[in-house]
Amino acid sequence: MNTKKKVLLACVLTGVFLVGVGLYKEDVMYQQTQQQLIQKKKLFKKAKNKFNTVKYANYDNKVIHDFDYKDYEAAINNDAVGKYAIGTITIPSVGIEEPILEGVSNQKLSVGVVTVKPNQKPGQGNYALAGHNQLNNGKLLFGNLAYVKPGNQIIISTKEGTFKYQVTQIDKRLSAAHGEIIDDNQGEGIVTLYTCNNQTNNDRIFVRGRLLE
Repeated sequence: MNTKKKVLLACVLTGVFLVGVGLYKEDVMYQQTQQQLIQKKKLFKKAKNKFNTVKYANYDNKVIHDFDYKDYEAAINNDAVGKYAIGTITIPSVGIEEPILEGVSNQKLSVGVVTVKPNQKPGQGNYALAGHNQLNNGKLLFGNLAYVKPGNQIIISTKEGTFKYQVTQIDKRLSAAHGEIIDDNQGEGIVTLYTCNNQTNNDRIFVRGRLLE
């Protein structure tokens, strides 16, 4: 076999190998997503049936990284929802149904949305929640937050009761530098939801609602 044929064969084999690796990774991601979808309703039901009181939690968002399935597996094994769920959030118009977990961690963010500051109570001040935006057609976590529209309802349920908010403000390209969106001086009786914008590097998808009387 001459040198040209050897080079050509090597290129073909390399191409086949890379395609195979890509297909394998795609299949693994598909299987992982299917597992999350199977567990989704169970986790939401678990959170709905037991609202915990969590006395101590971390709120340092600097430790957060992109969604990692290893965090999800650890959260399931450690029963993060069973230990830290303090409520649920539902946005019927876009199919969001997620546990609310107290405090910020990568494990908690892999199985629900999280409170980002201590001593929050729905219906009071600025109730702020963060969640991951997974690239899976929006069926998990805050993946569908980008499709929320003004006037849609946000329903928060905790030990304090059930609170309904109406969406009043949306920004899909809010700079991550605007950390003030979670501050209580933003308003009374409001809810703030945010997630990363997967189409840009530094922007957030931001949704705000006002408490319905």
